[in-house]
Amino acid sequence: MKDMKKIVFCIILTLTLLKADGADGLVIFDANRDLKVSKEEYNDFWQRQFTRSDLDQDQQLTKKEWGGMMGEATSASNPKAAFYSCDKDNNQTVSLAEHKQFRLQEFTQSDKNKDDFLNSHDSPVPSRRLAGNQVLPSYQDVNYGNHESQLMNFWQVESDAPIGVLLNIHGGGWMGGKKQETQRQLELKRGFHHAAITYPLVNQGAQQPAMLDSALRAVQFLRFKAIEWNIDPKRIVVTGGSAGGCSSLLVALHDDIADTNNQDPVKRFSSRVIGASVAGAQTTLDPFVIKERIGPETFGNPMPYQPFGAETAEDLMENWAQYKDMVSRCSPISHLSADDPPLYLFYNVNREFPTPDSKNGIHSPIFGEILQKACQEKGVICHLEYWEKDRAKPKVSSKEFIESLLLDKPTAAQDFSAMRAEVAALGDLTDAPVVYPAETFESDGVIKPIFYQALPYQGKETRVFAWLGIPEVSAGQKVPAVVLVHGGGGTAFKEWVKLWNQQGFAAISIAVEGQIDQKPKKGEKAPRQHWQYHPWSGPQRMMIYGDTAEPIKDQWMYHAVADTVLANSLLRSDPKIDTEKIGLMGISWGGVITSTAIGIDNRFAFAIPTYGCGDLANAENMYGDTLANNAIYRQVWDPLSWLERASMPSLWYSWTGDTHFPMDCLSRSYQAASGKRLVSLVPEMQHGHQPAWLRDDSYEFAKSIVSTGSPWCQQTSLELDGSNFKINFHTTKPINEAQLVFTKDTGNSAHRKYTEVTATFTQSENQVTVSGSVPKTSTAWFINLHASSNTNDPHGRGVYASSDYQIVDH
Repeated sequence: MKDMKKIVFCIILTLTLLKADGADGLVIFDANRDLKVSKEEYNDFWQRQFTRSDLDQDQQLTKKEWGGMMGEATSASNPKAAFYSCDKDNNQTVSLAEHKQFRLQEFTQSDKNKDDFLNSHDSPVPSRRLAGNQVLPSYQDVNYGNHESQLMNFWQVESDAPIGVLLNIHGGGWMGGKKQETQRQLELKRGFHHAAITYPLVNQGAQQPAMLDSALRAVQFLRFKAIEWNIDPKRIVVTGGSAGGCSSLLVALHDDIADTNNQDPVKRFSSRVIGASVAGAQTTLDPFVIKERIGPETFGNPMPYQPFGAETAEDLMENWAQYKDMVSRCSPISHLSADDPPLYLFYNVNREFPTPDSKNGIHSPIFGEILQKACQEKGVICHLEYWEKDRAKPKVSSKEFIESLLLDKPTAAQDFSAMRAEVAALGDLTDAPVVYPAETFESDGVIKPIFYQALPYQGKETRVFAWLGIPEVSAGQKVPAVVLVHGGGGTAFKEWVKLWNQQGFAAISIAVEGQIDQKPKKGEKAPRQHWQYHPWSGPQRMMIYGDTAEPIKDQWMYHAVADTVLANSLLRSDPKIDTEKIGLMGISWGGVITSTAIGIDNRFAFAIPTYGCGDLANAENMYGDTLANNAIYRQVWDPLSWLERASMPSLWYSWTGDTHFPMDCLSRSYQAASGKRLVSLVPEMQHGHQPAWLRDDSYEFAKSIVSTGSPWCQQTSLELDGSNFKINFHTTKPINEAQLVFTKDTGNSAHRKYTEVTATFTQSENQVTVSGSVPKTSTAWFINLHASSNTNDPHGRGVYASSDYQIVDH
């Protein structure tokens, strides 16, 4: 009798608060939508809730797990009362059997007319309040594949334009669990669609890779339905807990499986997503890693072995050769690469176990640590949140993370105006930095090795290694100068300084990743490009803006730009250098730094971005894949947002075959700059440091600027009439030949075939006119002018001036 009073009390306390009207309060249980709930439907609902809340899959609910279930499944104000009613043996956990018994009594108590059904005339029942709080799917149980378990629910949010979707993959160890059946209105008000899936399970006789393949196909299916369901196909984020989190990470890190020629139309679509936010996810299923890093207790949960067909963890490890390939295929970390999207990992258990809330390590945050470290090495953004004394939370929440991807919504840590102000303030670094001798390096004539003081990094003093060369000049005379910034894999190059010195320029070549120009000794730690660190190193580049989750002053690009501005200030402090004639040249990543820095430091007299440019979020390559949804790159670091401030003359120096920096991105960059420009697209130039500095193009441009203030050649007008064109150039050099360069291909400009044909031109003193017609099927084209060099070029290659790159919109 006492137990019955407890049950009645719980029903009254936790359920009558719902005030469900008519059948609305029952609809969440009513699987077949016949306006009444059978005992089987009722039990099935609560079975799903139990499985979903059983985070460690031990068939027992702790108080915390129970509270999560009740908080999600009801409007109960006192879930503990129901917990104690269920806990018959008073062991502080609720078993599945106890839970089933409790729900049976609950059903019977609510069934007033004793017809074994609940309807609107019966007592209130424990349900999520659908009316005003929960929303049924717009599309329910849609088959996204051929398997009977491949079902999708989709909640469509009204929008005039296509919007993104958050795809939820349920947990349950790949053995049980169900998809979401309703969605909170508040979630739908966030402004993006929601989707949830079921998939084949071990308990239904399935094994991996059925779960992985289902998750990938679900993403393809959403793109297949993009027009019908008003989805923005570029904005898909995956989420899930436990095994659902593991599946989400597998999707996020997996290579694209699109097969454009497949007879199945769904398989023709991309499986890539723009991010994953997961809870309690397993990042590797390698049993040897799990045993060593987390502990053998983890195998108390069968997820690491049963989905692969192994009977036990010992079976898996003893017959590793049989299972290895599939386990690797289903381990997210195996698929990690530098072009992967950002991740958010959350764990609600302590790092150490067992604890009151965790009897094994299947949801250990060590899984997160393993993946986060690997992500840092690859330059992939990875936030990791779990509770530990004195451990700081990520600067963004999971909610902010998702909204930043799906809505371009700034997070609390993304005050773009404040960030831009901090970056712009780098232009105020006009005082010459302190210079220190590099004592272990030998000078080479006038070229000297130095360190100069840079900005502090995480409270530590930093310095920049550089080679500085200033040609000897007569008393009272001054020379022009240039700051030189290397690309990926490079360092401060003495040879580069020497080449500029031979042209009459002072030069400083700086190392912007904390390195010197010597290879490491055996066993020494070194950056990725394999140059030695020095004791005052600042940050190194984390692949493609991989550190934008860090404070702006801890990001590599911030320090690289600061190093460049400080090098300018250092040169300006030398009385032998003409402060009005100091330029900047950067190659590859140095070109990106250059095209950023010239919008921040307006003291530069000229700029030569080589290969590197802005607009990389729209590049059809790994840069675009990585940066498409990096809001901080788009809002803070994209050179396009700085170049309008760049009023100095610039040379945009590259070639059509550059895979890293496509022609459309390059052209949008130089068109954004406000100063005079020369474009030089050198045929078959190749990508590298020496291909750029062994030609005369950069030197001839720099000489023309310091002598006349203008490039030796620049386009002055362009007239188009259908496929006919007429382009005028102003030049100070005689032109040897003109060529029309065009392509009929599409895609990344580097992968296209370009055809060069002789073009008709006339030259009258400094005026050159090129006219002709472009083949009608061309997709892009430009004109190349070739002139001899005044520099003593032993190869006789001359220099190039190009018209603006024209993209044909058919």
